[in-house]
Amino acid sequence: MKISTPSASAPSGQLTDTGTICTVTEDEYELLTAVWEESVRATHHFLSEEDISSLRPRVLNDYLASVVLRSYQDTNGHILGFIGVSGNRIEMLFISPESRGKGIGRRLLQHAISDMGATILDVNEQNPQALEFYLKMGFRIIGRSPLDMMGNPFPLLHLELTAPSIQKCSVRINDRDMEFFIQGDGAPVLLVHGALADHRMWEKHSAFLADGYTAISCTQRYFGKRTAVVDENHPFGITTHLQDLRSLIEVADRGPVHLVAWSYGADVALALAVQAPHLVRSLFLYEPGCPVYLNEEQMQRFMSDAEKMFGPIFPLVQLHHLEKAARLLLDASGGHDGYFEEQEESLRVQQLENAHSLALQMAQSEPPAITLEQLNQLRMPVALMCGEHTRPLFKAVFDAASDAIHGVHASILPGVGHMLPMEDPATFTHLVREFIDGLEQTV
Repeated sequence: MKISTPSASAPSGQLTDTGTICTVTEDEYELLTAVWEESVRATHHFLSEEDISSLRPRVLNDYLASVVLRSYQDTNGHILGFIGVSGNRIEMLFISPESRGKGIGRRLLQHAISDMGATILDVNEQNPQALEFYLKMGFRIIGRSPLDMMGNPFPLLHLELTAPSIQKCSVRINDRDMEFFIQGDGAPVLLVHGALADHRMWEKHSAFLADGYTAISCTQRYFGKRTAVVDENHPFGITTHLQDLRSLIEVADRGPVHLVAWSYGADVALALAVQAPHLVRSLFLYEPGCPVYLNEEQMQRFMSDAEKMFGPIFPLVQLHHLEKAARLLLDASGGHDGYFEEQEESLRVQQLENAHSLALQMAQSEPPAITLEQLNQLRMPVALMCGEHTRPLFKAVFDAASDAIHGVHASILPGVGHMLPMEDPATFTHLVREFIDGLEQTV
């Protein structure tokens, strides 16, 4: 019998604890087997007690050891679900009954796809809830077997991951041809990158969103692989970038959008929401860094850390040692020396290809003035997050914004820092989905 059955995860409009995806040790096999047994009893109604009893020792002694395992643990270390992958095949995915409907199955599956290379699986035909879940997550049926692997009359459906195609589009806005990328179908979600990044940082996020939304990404002016000639009418800065995004939404007729943004991009998104709230369905901001609305105490914290972070970088930029400056900036953002080199190669390449933008960032035009009163007057739903291990300057901005924004969903995420969106696309997208799924249910 094939054992690949999650419980479907119902969306929630409330931001909850995210838990942690962990590697599994052999000492935890008993705990995983208990989760398996509880899940099977709750979902595999076509199995008899005799079937379950005969399968249990095989799960414990054979099946778990044959796959690469990841568990989902809550903040108390309790295992609420797990997934097993062999090669590119998902062999098992089980969630404890009391944890169903909380997005754990979605998060484990997204982790298996993005971090473990999983693209295929089998599911019991007699478990329609699991089949519905996988189809919603972007898999399609490519075959059927009338018997399971042990020859029992439990038909298996063979599924393969098929992400929606990516459309490359272009519009003429503010004296520039701006490319943007669309994936999926549904309410529009516009993804706004931060510094030393471009639209490529959102590739995995877009694929995860595309099963229910139209994911839209673009490379903001002066970012990307090529060094662009600066247009004096559109200097580098938040004002230029928010005008570009506003024009993109208007000209492409995509609004109002769910705006999802990180770091410098979160500053741009927040300024856009203040200027043109009618174009923004919701805001999901991860660690904005612009200090224009900080009080005196918050500004002191911000400036003290900013001097530590950027002090060594400014001279390198002035000497045009941009690659070295970029490496230092990533180490500082990631929280320790050597962070840049620890990243996967595709991220390092993207960041170095954006190093040319550092000189412009260090000399950017003044940001638009945003007052605490303007933040308080925002009426679209806003989620504001920062990592437990982020730098003090980002925490200072988080504190100011979370105090000022009306009705904000503000959360400090345990165990992570500023680079979460790049480090763990599956977890970040889970947080985004948890927020906007609930909003779309109310439309």
